[in-house]
Amino acid sequence: MDNPQDWTTVRTALEAALKDGNAEPPVTIRTKDAVWRHARAVEDALDGEYDWTQPAVRLAEAEMAAFVRRLTAAPADAPVTVTSGGTESLFLALHAAREWAKIARPEARAPTLLMPTSGHAAATKAARYLGLAERRVPLGSDGRADAAAMEHAIDANVVAILGSVPSDSRGLCDDMSALGRLAERANAWLHADACIGGFLVPFLKAQGAALPAWNFDVPAVRSISLDAHKYGYAPTGVSTLILRNPDDLAHQRFDFEDWDGPPKSQAAFAGTRSAAPLAGAWAAMRLIGWDGYARRAAHVHAMARRLAERLRATNRARVWSEVETGGVHFGVDGLA
Repeated sequence: MDNPQDWTTVRTALEAALKDGNAEPPVTIRTKDAVWRHARAVEDALDGEYDWTQPAVRLAEAEMAAFVRRLTAAPADAPVTVTSGGTESLFLALHAAREWAKIARPEARAPTLLMPTSGHAAATKAARYLGLAERRVPLGSDGRADAAAMEHAIDANVVAILGSVPSDSRGLCDDMSALGRLAERANAWLHADACIGGFLVPFLKAQGAALPAWNFDVPAVRSISLDAHKYGYAPTGVSTLILRNPDDLAHQRFDFEDWDGPPKSQAAFAGTRSAAPLAGAWAAMRLIGWDGYARRAAHVHAMARRLAERLRATNRARVWSEVETGGVHFGVDGLA
């Protein structure tokens, strides 16, 4: 399938399947249900199974990878792994960090993940599965990671640092540049968890929002997780993990030959898996497009700010954090 004409045939077939979904025109797509009507048709074109030997799967994955590289300012050769969700993406990132540390940080007797208290619970889940110790540091007064406090928490065992873009609980973006300086001094793997904001923050920053640096423009960032099934509007069950360096993929992959079956080499956790999530993500990205995501990001941010204003106007609700992305952190007086 290296013949350009063959790839044109594959793309034509997928585009035809996309049109067979019979949803509204791309500009009016507002829900995952609308995208899913297209995705079902594309899934049929992918033959249902996530088989990388199939040209259609390879094409859809390659185009999705190119899109998320652009979102994250990743190098052209940055490895992209399509996963089942943010939890798997975090798991694979921390697995890569652990395996890297075995070589780069052999002095770490109890390899430890350092993160703010706002780090997603899935990071703790992954750390427990992987046998990593974890150390959570209280947030600063602004509701973000407190780089100074985290610096005091670093010791010879810290091999990985995590920041959120934004945090699930507060909707605020950690300063990845500040965390990057810590990672460089500690020789630690820095992961940016952009599972929520990966399809929002790039567009909001381009529209002038005063958000901190977060992606591969920060030299110390080695990996980024980014969910397509949140503000990418793909059907639930598809995320991505992007590594800066192709060499780091060896730390992420599972490679095994010492059995009487065929060699196994897998970048994701699952073995056999459905092509439906990939179909959904590819369909969403093709239908919505870069400009469509920019419009939706602006709309989400505007609606979040409007909600915050209305909550403040009730005189019973307290909005505890500024509205940076699409989340509103608030409480209501009198509710336990």
